Amino acid sequence: MFAKASAREIAGIVFIYQTDMFYSSSQSSDAESGYRDTLLAFTKGAQELRKPILLIHGDSHRLIINQPLKTENQKDVIENVIRLQVMGDKQVQAEQIEVNPKAEQPFGFNPLLLKANMMGSTP
Repeated sequence: MFAKASAREIAGIVFIYQTDMFYSSSQSSDAESGYRDTLLAFTKGAQELRKPILLIHGDSHRLIINQPLKTENQKDVIENVIRLQVMGDKQVQAEQIEVNPKAEQPFGFNPLLLKANMMGSTP
């Protein structure tokens, strides 16, 4: 995917998947981690592509917007990668994603929270 992206004039790239590969800081370094190879591929591809990359996933069911991907030695954050972990399970909400290909950071976020879907609310 990164090779195809680098061959084209793109503003950024989006990956959408289910699992939370960032629930533990050792996922990209532990030889027993089922996510290590994928995270190392993301690391290498993001550093070579040098374009904004958005990772969208669910699984842990909390809204998180951060930059969890680090260099292979785990010392530095890879600045061009943003993660959006969406809500789910008992708190199903939505996230509006705005894309402006001309902006330095083309991805913007706006949570759309419905009171009826919040934990503890009664219909």
